[in-house]
Amino acid sequence: MLYRDQSKRLEILEAGGTIAGMFPGAPYETESISLSGGDVLLLYTDGITEAENAAEEPFGVERLEQFVRENLSLNAQQLIQSIYSKVKSFCGGNLHDDATLLVIKANS
Repeated sequence: MLYRDQSKRLEILEAGGTIAGMFPGAPYETESISLSGGDVLLLYTDGITEAENAAEEPFGVERLEQFVRENLSLNAQQLIQSIYSKVKSFCGGNLHDDATLLVIKANS
């Protein structure tokens, strides 16, 4: 997920291929992007978006997008902690899959 500060747009970056680290020696596609000041790059595993609440409703990409938009003023570490807290709260406190986040905020 990539937030572009200049346009105020949030883009979903599509990735394909095999799970990283699952098959030693497997080829992987690479892609390069450039970040401008104020941009935010958020990488996450499906344990974030597929985390389910008691009604078996997934947290989903839309909720993640909305939460990121509402919390862009946070620094990278605060954003990671806030997303984890939001997802855990949504799920009733327990995550049943790996949930990994990486946030990169480009300096203005």
